[in-house]
Amino acid sequence: MTVLFIDDERRRMEAFAMELELTIKPVVFFSEVDSAWDYFVKNQKKIKLIILDIMMPPGKMFDADSTELNLGLRTGILFYGKIRELAPKLPVIIFTNASSPEVKERFREQRKCLYIQKKGYYPTEFVQIVRQLLAEE
Repeated sequence: MTVLFIDDERRRMEAFAMELELTIKPVVFFSEVDSAWDYFVKNQKKIKLIILDIMMPPGKMFDADSTELNLGLRTGILFYGKIRELAPKLPVIIFTNASSPEVKERFREQRKCLYIQKKGYYPTEFVQIVRQLLAEE
């Protein structure tokens, strides 16, 4: 069982990643989408959960000039869509600072997807949610 954690704010997320690693192993952390995608494709069968920020730099896998990305504000949304193409039943936690009601609703309507705003959680609380989600699988 592997948890894939994708967030470009590595320093800020370090406390969350460290807390996860204390109770859930292994946790693989990527701060950019290209390496995360490569890891996902190669290790898809081992991954039991993805934690994904939606506001990240586009990397090489997405056209940086694309209006679809909205300057990186939609990178995670497009990344999520690519994940769903290959693994529609894999649980995903959207863990983000994005607070747009449209974005929240978009993810709340998805199967096997949980939308959580970063600012509302401490690392220990977040780990409890992750553990509960993994136990349901």
